[in-house]
Amino acid sequence: MITCPYCSTINQSGAKFCSKCGTMLDNLPAEVNSAQPALASKQASSNPSKGPGAKSYKPVAEIIQPNPTLPSKKTDEFRPRPVGAIFGNSFLFDSLRYKDPLEIRYTVTKRTANGQPPFRICGNPNCGAFHQPLGDKIEQYCTQCGSPLQPSDPLFLLQEARQPIFGAAAEIAKKSSSLAHPNLHIPLAYFSERLGSETRTCLVTPTYSQFPDHLDPAIVLPWGIEVALGLDYLHKNKLAFGGQIDRSCFGLDGTRPVWANFTRCNVPPEMVPQAQAADVRALAYQIFQWLTGKEQYGFEPSLPAAINRFFNEALVGKGYESGEVLAQAIETAQRDSVAQQSINYRLGRCTDVGLERNLNEDSLVTVEFNRMLQSISQPLGLYAVADGMGGHSAGEIASGTIINTLAQRAATLNPLQPVSPDERLKWLKETVEAANKAVYDLRKSAGTDMGSTLVIALLDGVQATLAHAGDSRIYRINAEKIQQLTCDHSLVERLVAAGQITREEGRYHPQRNVVYRTIGDKLSLEIDTATHILAPGERLLLCSDGLSGMLDDRNLHKIVMSAASPQEACEQLIAAANAAGGDDNITAVVVQIEAV
Repeated sequence: MITCPYCSTINQSGAKFCSKCGTMLDNLPAEVNSAQPALASKQASSNPSKGPGAKSYKPVAEIIQPNPTLPSKKTDEFRPRPVGAIFGNSFLFDSLRYKDPLEIRYTVTKRTANGQPPFRICGNPNCGAFHQPLGDKIEQYCTQCGSPLQPSDPLFLLQEARQPIFGAAAEIAKKSSSLAHPNLHIPLAYFSERLGSETRTCLVTPTYSQFPDHLDPAIVLPWGIEVALGLDYLHKNKLAFGGQIDRSCFGLDGTRPVWANFTRCNVPPEMVPQAQAADVRALAYQIFQWLTGKEQYGFEPSLPAAINRFFNEALVGKGYESGEVLAQAIETAQRDSVAQQSINYRLGRCTDVGLERNLNEDSLVTVEFNRMLQSISQPLGLYAVADGMGGHSAGEIASGTIINTLAQRAATLNPLQPVSPDERLKWLKETVEAANKAVYDLRKSAGTDMGSTLVIALLDGVQATLAHAGDSRIYRINAEKIQQLTCDHSLVERLVAAGQITREEGRYHPQRNVVYRTIGDKLSLEIDTATHILAPGERLLLCSDGLSGMLDDRNLHKIVMSAASPQEACEQLIAAANAAGGDDNITAVVVQIEAV
């Protein structure tokens, strides 16, 4: 028998690794003395993430490596687990991220009996909600947006402590399998285990990065809407913070703000309105701090009147009854504040046949009404890209018919008449339906298989109403990120969502051009629509798959943001797509929202 010097587990003779913690047992004296410095050296070359709540961090190597001037290690030193350790019989050591005398943090992976990833992630780029398995049941569709889920085998953050310092995380982790929201990183597991003479408690959550100390004011209110909806979801699932909300409660999943630290969260026996109101008010105060950098609330002269009215109501007035109502109030204040500013659209547009085709079957249209009332500019614009299919004398006719129909319908827009967002959406749906019928009738009379994809954006001031069919795309781009606002109606997208191929494999799949929804294919068309509020400085990119299929999101973002103008951005995008192969027609329209 061999006793592990680390966790005191008794292993059978001949064991090379401890069955409990994974410590190497071969050549024990040499390995025990060298394991930790070697690990420290390896981790020092990485970039340890910073978790919320801690005030300062040191490189892992500095924390772990012994100091020769100090006495030998004490037996009660809070030591990190070695490479290969297993936590709670379920999670496998991946890397050491952080250590202090009270807490150690690792990244870990989930071990499964069949080797298949049990977790699912929403394939909708606007959602991305993380789903845990419900017992033996594996969900197929996102409970938040209804999109197909795809398998995921992510890294997790495991926090380990000598004391149970994680608040109500144990209770929350028990019900976490039923919780899924794009702005929540709910605790997945909480357990205690004995290592040698001490007990350690462990909390496992999806990984996240530290919330930034300073935020670009342009993203504060959109982020406020997202976390407010996350708070509403928590309240509906009987989780609350008792008004104890500050910056440490949040982290980042890529560029998405998430509720990540639930130390102060609790599970009240009954969710009373007063508990919700306290959390909503605390969150509104946090948003005010993000936006102004001030520790105390007061009227802020630099903010638009509508934003000041919102904060006054949220923090001094009656407040808002729920996270959902708070999100609606933020959106209204944001829209009203920008509506009082003069807005201008800077436009770029370009289309090219590419390097492999003899005929350009792409078409585009841009129509703008420039209106100025009481010295405030609030333009109205219609922008669309159509990618025709069906070959010579079919694809270009289909896309051209769509564009002509849109241009004709644009004449019915009255830029001087105030119109509600619902009325704008109704007009857009009717316009797409008219274009679909025109192509369908032409297809039947000509006896061809013509059709076309379509992305269309109707901009009214800062409000963008979108519709699409097929695999042409619309992106929202700002200094922080690029966000795909449409979901491809394509075979490849379904394969990716089903987990049969990766997104990178989809870029080179032989059937990547197969789409299952197009304009003109059927008389009745299902139309995907969305509405977004844009901020000055943001851009919309509308493009055919000849662009998105050649350039990944990182390159699209870099080119658009570094170009001197939207027109230069379009020309550089076309050139880059051709340089990458140019195997299809390429079309790009860039609309930049600009305060004047």
